[in-house]
Amino acid sequence: MIRENKIREIRKKQGLTLADLSGKTGLSQGLLSQIERGLVDPTVSNFWKICTALNTPMNYFFEGQKEDRIVIRKGEHRLLQLSNDKVLYHELIPSHVGDDQILMVEILPGEQSEMELISHPGVEFGFVVQGEMKIVLGQEEILLGEGDSVHFQSTTPHRYMNVGEEKAVSIWVMKGE
Repeated sequence: MIRENKIREIRKKQGLTLADLSGKTGLSQGLLSQIERGLVDPTVSNFWKICTALNTPMNYFFEGQKEDRIVIRKGEHRLLQLSNDKVLYHELIPSHVGDDQILMVEILPGEQSEMELISHPGVEFGFVVQGEMKIVLGQEEILLGEGDSVHFQSTTPHRYMNVGEEKAVSIWVMKGE
């Protein structure tokens, strides 16, 4: 789960007030304060906004040890989970191994990564391992099945959802700019 106090810690280290962070994210100071105090779990969209404004990878905020191992065994990957427990993000490489994120995302049938479209700096590449997904990319909807892949500029508003009847499993590489 998210370590909320880390958001406040980084914000203060960067010399930002809640008002400054509010201006950078478009989120209210009240909501940001509640997130920092652990009273409210942020949505994926709001969390991306906070991470982008703080120029900090999202996996930095989750509990878990830094791993120096070059092999992470099945069942040992760190789980990055927000308020929606029907969408799970598994970190496939340790968070301190550069700026790129490589995640396995599991989405239960009928669920989606986020209600609203999100955007952030960088490029994303996704590969569907199992199931069916729909990627909403701006005004376009792209259907993907097992073995299909997609890549796009992350600045284009996007979200993805499971449109099939089984769990959708996909691998995502997110490269920052």
